This record gives sequence, structure tokens and C-alpha cells, in this order.
Amino acid sequence: MRPATTFRLTDGQERKFFSMHSYEQSTSPVFTCFFDPAVDAYSRSARRYDCHVLPDLDFLEMGLCRASGDARTGRDFLQRHGDHGRRDISVDHFFKALKSPRRLANLRSVNALLAPVMAARADDPFAAFPELDGFALFAGDGHYHTAAVHDPVGTTSAGAPVRRATGHFLMLDMRTQRMEHLAQALKGGTRKAEHDMHALKRTPFDALRGGTPKGTKVLLVWDCPSMLATRGQASLQGGARAPGGGPASTSPTGRRRSTPPASTSSPARRKT
Repeated sequence: MRPATTFRLTDGQERKFFSMHSYEQSTSPVFTCFFDPAVDAYSRSARRYDCHVLPDLDFLEMGLCRASGDARTGRDFLQRHGDHGRRDISVDHFFKALKSPRRLANLRSVNALLAPVMAARADDPFAAFPELDGFALFAGDGHYHTAAVHDPVGTTSAGAPVRRATGHFLMLDMRTQRMEHLAQALKGGTRKAEHDMHALKRTPFDALRGGTPKGTKVLLVWDCPSMLATRGQASLQGGARAPGGGPASTSPTGRRRSTPPASTSSPARRKT
């Protein structure tokens, strides 16, 4: 029996092996310009695997096309993808790949590696505002589509069966326009849709900072209606009431404080 042979790839050989071994990139100049940074990032990413049925780069390309396309369903997308000369993947294999923890970890790694690339290339729309110098700026919101046929069936408060859509919470770097997945909405029972504030409270603090290094100030702007809904109808009608009777406010530290109620004495007896 011949002894096993081991060898170490150089960076260039490793990139070629992992990114081009079974992946055939589109010849479109526009797509090449758009997708090349992801190909380069993949060569340095974590959890790579050379799958001959659905290579990682094909999976990454399909994700980008799915998000930017107008296909109404996953089956519709797969048919269009194959009709345009790209890799023909079975419905079963594609949806199993979507559940792969390894592929998810690889996509997160590629996304993180693309962050500095986008920061170097993108024009910062907030550079003209010196007051925001030194701040990392993010915007966030929840996103729901119509429920898919394979989404689990829940129940309404009256006990009737209902199919709930899967929701996601996303965060956008407003300086580079890079979007990142923050969390998947919780489902189950009589919960119609997880509220944004509930999701934010269970999200790790570092994730809410968007991976920003310690010492950097972060400004996170979240969807305004979500915040208003948490304060109740009283807030919408003029402000929540504090225990002492005055309107509640927020201190610079983020803690709630109550304003003393207005004096009931006549104006003539008040001190000026």
C-alpha cells in the first residue's frame, strides 16, 4: 500500500482550488465586477467545503440572485436560474442546503470579510456632517413576507389554525450600505409576530454594535413605529405618565425619570 501523501497549498493555489475547482462564474462583465469581491473573500473565509453538487460559490451566487431578483417562490427562482444557463439544482437539494449550519457560518464569514472592502469603495453619505465623525451608523428594521406553504401552522387567540410568515430582523450600515442579518423572529403558539423590541432585547450587545471595535461610538436607528408601539396608547396621546403624575422622560444615561407635577397654587402665590 502506498503511503498517504500530504501537501500544503500556497495562498494562490488555495484560492484557485476552493473558488474555481467546480464553480463556473458568469461571463457577464457586470456580474463579474459585482461578484469578484465575494469570490476573493470566499478564498479567505471559514468553513469552506468543495461540494461537487452545489459548490459554496454557486450557493453564494444563488443567494445574491434570489435576493435581488423578482421570483415569487423558491421553485420559480430555481427554474429561472437554470433557464439562464446557471447550475441546475434540484428543489430538494437547494432547500436542504438552506438549512446547513456550515453554509450559514461560511456566509457569515464572507459577509464579515466584505465589510472593509465596501468601506473602502463606497462613498460615505454622512461624511459631510462633522457632528457624526467617529460614530458608526446603523439602521435596523423587521421584515416579513407572505407566509410560505412550508411555514409551520400556528393558532390564533381563538384557537383557529393559521400559517405564520417567517420574519427576520436586519441591520444596515448607513455609511457603506452593507446589510447584515441580525436575528430570525421567534414563532410559535399564539404569537402572531415577534415585536422588534423583544428581538432587540434578546440580541447580543456585540451584534447590535455591528461588529464595531470597542471604543467606537455607535448610533443605531430603529424603525420609529416599533418604538412608539412599545410605549402604549398613552404615549401616542401625549406621553406616558410617571408615578408622581408628571410626564415621563429619559435622562442622558437612558434611565427613565419623572417630572414633578405642576403646582396647583394660583399664579399670584407662585415664586418667580
